[in-house]
Amino acid sequence: MKDKFTPFVYLGGKKINILLTVLAFVFTVMVVFSGSFSASSGKINIGDISPKRYVATRSVENVVETQRLRQRAENSVGNLYKHDPDVAYNAEKQIRDMFSAVDNGLNDMKLKAQEEAAKQNTLNRIGADSGNYKPIEPKYDYSLKITLGVPVHFSSAQYEEYDKLDKDQKEKFKDDIIYVLNYAFEQGITSDTRQNVMEGVSGIIEAYDWNDTLKSMAHSAADAVIVPNLILDEDAVNAAKAQKASEVEPVMVLKDQKIVDSGEVITAEAFAILTELNLINNGTDGNAVHTAGSI
Repeated sequence: MKDKFTPFVYLGGKKINILLTVLAFVFTVMVVFSGSFSASSGKINIGDISPKRYVATRSVENVVETQRLRQRAENSVGNLYKHDPDVAYNAEKQIRDMFSAVDNGLNDMKLKAQEEAAKQNTLNRIGADSGNYKPIEPKYDYSLKITLGVPVHFSSAQYEEYDKLDKDQKEKFKDDIIYVLNYAFEQGITSDTRQNVMEGVSGIIEAYDWNDTLKSMAHSAADAVIVPNLILDEDAVNAAKAQKASEVEPVMVLKDQKIVDSGEVITAEAFAILTELNLINNGTDGNAVHTAGSI
């Protein structure tokens, strides 16, 4: 007696064979095409010519452009300064200490000259004939030896002119110099603006009633102690740059937006986007896939 299920089993086996054949064909076609694509794409680097048109498969950030805009925002932040009140105080103290040293140096020089003259007069008086003695005057040497305690180079002529002033005039001379210091520091001085401020200082000094020698002395003294009183505030600058950068919205490449066209150069910007989307250099061995597809 024949098995009544035999035709059904045979028919079922035939269907399975057909199904497997179709699946094998589809798989082979897919592998051939994928292998051909991978083999043709190869490894792409910045500066290469794009072999095809690439579009975004999904929305993604354009990191390179975003970073460029953030850097531009940071660069737009100028220098920010903080005021140092000690600078003006120290400058005035330096002027007073400086001229105190000048006064002491001049007094010491004159005292020694007077002592030398007195000794010489004593000797001359002893050795002179009666009625022929003529006392000599002390000779003051306004050489640079006076500057041992003075941090500024003053000429002998400047020392001599200053020494001609009486006590009140010397005080007024120092006060006039301190006035120009206060003027300068009120302007706010940075390393970049100091030259312009010093031109204003020179104009004020030239308007004084002192003679040219004393004016040049006042200018030398002021120039030695006027320094920037606005100091670069690096913390404030960095904070401002960070704030500006945070205000820049990420630049997005939208889905289906062109990244690079066929024949165009692969820029660093395009390369970063293509890499992020895994459209190039994704590690697939094109030659192996192509060979598998051919087989």
